[in-house]
Amino acid sequence: MYRIWTGCKEISQVPVADRGLMFGDGFFTTMAVRNGQIHCFELHCQRIRNCANQLSINLSYDFLLQQLLCYASAIKQGGLKLIITRGQGGQGYQPSSDSESLSILSDFLIPEHYTVWQKQGIRTTLAKTKLAVGNIYNRLKTLNRLEQVALKQELFQYPDTDDLIVCDHRGYLTEAIAANIFWRKGNDIFTPDLSWAGIEGVMRSNVLKLLKQLNIHVYFGQYTPEELNDADEIFLTNSLMPIIPVHCFNAQNYSDFSISQLLLQQMGF
Repeated sequence: MYRIWTGCKEISQVPVADRGLMFGDGFFTTMAVRNGQIHCFELHCQRIRNCANQLSINLSYDFLLQQLLCYASAIKQGGLKLIITRGQGGQGYQPSSDSESLSILSDFLIPEHYTVWQKQGIRTTLAKTKLAVGNIYNRLKTLNRLEQVALKQELFQYPDTDDLIVCDHRGYLTEAIAANIFWRKGNDIFTPDLSWAGIEGVMRSNVLKLLKQLNIHVYFGQYTPEELNDADEIFLTNSLMPIIPVHCFNAQNYSDFSISQLLLQQMGF
């Protein structure tokens, strides 16, 4: 089911001239709903505000957040996807200064196999496709996701692989196809610095907060895939999974899921 608004007015369809359709001029966030509540709602609100501010998109925040809460209460369980575009207006790439934003809200079922993955882990391999570096909006969840489309197409080449670990064009670890990556060596946790490429996921932020509460140190840096060879544990995060351990990367097996399981317990899974 979809609901669409221009500003605070509900409409029945997306206009052909919408800038999100024409130029990818907008952003989105994907949320998990449990018992009628949006998981990590405050972090999603921060993402919405941050993306809108950096892209200079005008939003009716109070109205929008109220719609999110009402929709979550109605569906009880599942996923929500919110797409925000700049709306219509402007000449070519130049947007109009008074464009009225467009919001699209839809719900969907969270894949059942995520629960199995949480317990058993997944198989991964290193992607051949690499992410561009230096985009001014690289950390934001903008509507321009062609790199991820290419990665999903590449994944079809590996029928026994569940996800790909992705580097940027400099060869540094960045993320998975649609998830952030963490790994553990001893008692320390490592994750890529996303200054050059990659998305700052909502669940990544939540995990960093939980690790701080648990007094577990996290190192951020530019790491090559070889770093994973010495890892004791690898796990991926996104809002829907929310944490999935990796039991195989490039034919190397991992069986210690202690931190990923601890984090899942902290979240109530």
